Amino acid sequence: MPNYAIGFKAFRIDNQGRLRYLFRAHEGTSLAQLDTWMTAKQKWVREAQGRKYRSGFHFLRTDEHIEKFMKLTKNKYVFIPVHVRNIRPKPRTSVGSWLAQEIRIPGREVQKALIRKAFAGVAANVVLFQFP
Repeated sequence: MPNYAIGFKAFRIDNQGRLRYLFRAHEGTSLAQLDTWMTAKQKWVREAQGRKYRSGFHFLRTDEHIEKFMKLTKNKYVFIPVHVRNIRPKPRTSVGSWLAQEIRIPGREVQKALIRKAFAGVAANVVLFQFP
């Protein structure tokens, strides 16, 4: 039995096809490290409204919350299934965010997501230009 839970984390993909964290860098870079357990620094951080909470890697747990986040952000980001440990609900969240003290981003899941994203436009074009 695994010693982690599965969560879903939003990332952005840069112009060179690399996976990046959305807002805050981890260990000085916004590039996501794959297949490695990372630990969030123990510190207090502030929300945009100025409220403090303990830092952690943000993630979502349900399809409903992912859909809500995607609607709010106009589908700009890609969600990757991630492994999380030492989790807790994020205080005062509008989209159902949780925080993990530890996270691992499986490289295989990233590859799948990048392939889906690359072919998303192709699938739409195929539907638009079907032959009779």
